[in-house]
Amino acid sequence: MSFDYSTLITDRTRSDSDTLKTLLSKPMAEWTAEERTAFNRAVMRGSYDYTDLNRVGNCLEDLVARLGRVGCSVPGYERLKIERNTAPAKEEKLRYIRLIVNALRNNTTVFQVSEIKILSKTGSVMAWPAAAVVTSSIKETSEGESPAKLIDGNVETKFCSTQFSAGAKIDIDLGDNVLDLDQYTAWQWFTANDSPERDPVSFELQGSVDGSDFLTLDSVTNASITTTRNTLAYTGNFQKIEPEQPPMTLDPYTWYESDAPVPSQMARYRANVAAVRGALRLPEETPETPETMRRLTTAEANSIEMILLALNFILNQIPAAVRHCGVTVCGSKGVRA
Repeated sequence: MSFDYSTLITDRTRSDSDTLKTLLSKPMAEWTAEERTAFNRAVMRGSYDYTDLNRVGNCLEDLVARLGRVGCSVPGYERLKIERNTAPAKEEKLRYIRLIVNALRNNTTVFQVSEIKILSKTGSVMAWPAAAVVTSSIKETSEGESPAKLIDGNVETKFCSTQFSAGAKIDIDLGDNVLDLDQYTAWQWFTANDSPERDPVSFELQGSVDGSDFLTLDSVTNASITTTRNTLAYTGNFQKIEPEQPPMTLDPYTWYESDAPVPSQMARYRANVAAVRGALRLPEETPETPETMRRLTTAEANSIEMILLALNFILNQIPAAVRHCGVTVCGSKGVRA
C-alpha cells in the first residue's frame, strides 16, 4: 500500500506547543469542549512522539522503494530497526511476608499468636533464615512477647499486644529473596498459651518481592479457630498466582507509545532523512535536514516532512519526463517510434 502524503505535517507553529503546555497544566476534568478540541490538534503538532516517528519512517520506506524503481540508490540509508529489551523477566522470589489481622474472636484489643510456619508442597517446614526480622504495627506487651517470637520455633512463646486494632500488620523480612512459591505452597499459625478470645479469626497473608507491592497469598474471614492452647490453629494454601502474560510481540520497525528513543536511534532516523534528501536534486527552496534531533524545534520538525514532500513531488514528475526511445526494426528504412 502506498504512503498517503497528505498526512505529512508541515505547518506546526510555536503556539501549538504553547497550547499543549497550557492545557497540560490544568486538570483534564476542567477542560472545556473547545479546549479538548484544541488539545487534539496541539498534541499532533505541539509534540514530537511515536506517531511522528512512524509517519516519517513509513514515508521514508515508500520513497526509497520508489527511488529504487527509477534506478536511484540511496547511499547511507538503513531502515531503522528498534532494538528492545526482550529478555523474559526473571522469576523473582519473595523476601517479605505480611500477616494482616482484621478481627479477633471476641473483638478484644489483646492479640496473641505463638508461631507462624511456611510449608513446602511436600509438607516440610521452611527454616526461617538467620537474617529474618519480624516487626509489627502494634507494640508488644513486653520484650519477652515480641514479634520475633513468631519465628523462634517454639509454640510455648508468643507475640502478644494489648494495642490491637483491625488491620494490624506483622511483617517478616527474610533478609533476601528466598521464598519460592513453586516450592512453598502453604502456611500455618499456632495458638498461644491462654485466652482464646485473643485468637485471630479474620486475617490475610501477603507476600512481596520488594516490600512495596504485595500480593495476596491467603485470605480468611470468620474462620472457625480451635480453643485448644499451644496448638495448630490454621493451615491455609497459597492462592495460585497466575503467571504474567508474555509481553506482546512488538514490530521492530514500528514505534509504540511505550518506547523511549535513545540518541543512537534518533541519529539513524536523522541520517535516513539526510540520505533520502541527497538522492535527487530537489528544488532550491527545500529546507536542509536538521543537524540534530536533540531539542527539535517546530521549524525543524516541519523541515523533515517538507523534504519528504519535495522528493515525492520530483518522483511524481519523472514518468511524464521520460521519453521512450525508438525501436529499430530490421529491414526498415528508419526508426519506428
